[in-house]
Amino acid sequence: MCQPISKTITPMKNFYLKSFLLFSFLLIQTCVFGQVEHGQKTQDLSTGSELSFYKNSDDIITSKKVDYFVELKNGSRDSQVYELSGAIISCDGSALKKDVVKFEILNFEGDSINSVEVLANQTIKFLVRTIKSDMTKSSWDCIEIRAKAESSSKDNVSSIVIKQLNPGASTSK
Repeated sequence: MCQPISKTITPMKNFYLKSFLLFSFLLIQTCVFGQVEHGQKTQDLSTGSELSFYKNSDDIITSKKVDYFVELKNGSRDSQVYELSGAIISCDGSALKKDVVKFEILNFEGDSINSVEVLANQTIKFLVRTIKSDMTKSSWDCIEIRAKAESSSKDNVSSIVIKQLNPGASTSK
């Protein structure tokens, strides 16, 4: 006697459903974790502050302009005012070549900032926007962002290094 078609198809549907769910889970994990790109970070132990960052662009290699979200954590019991600064540095210890990238430190309204106040045990976010000035040159560009609490000594700073690839003419838009 023949079995109904629905019973013979059910195990295959179950297999495809499980496969689809597994694939979806892996795809979501890849997308979520692929968006976070942390760089080198340091802490100022005297004030308990820490800097970290993640990218805001899906296509940072071929985009002319890339935004990075920077998080500044104040781990102390007191509010702190931080001086923000940045510099283009050598990625590999060699002499700096002509700048292929420029950068800005911005608030979320797009205004340039050079200091921020962070309440006790709070974290704030701001942007570092990089603009590639020559999309035809292939290079690695490194930008160091520093946050120094006004209450800390000159040598105590939190910093991050954003390392960005400019692939040159072969893949630029």
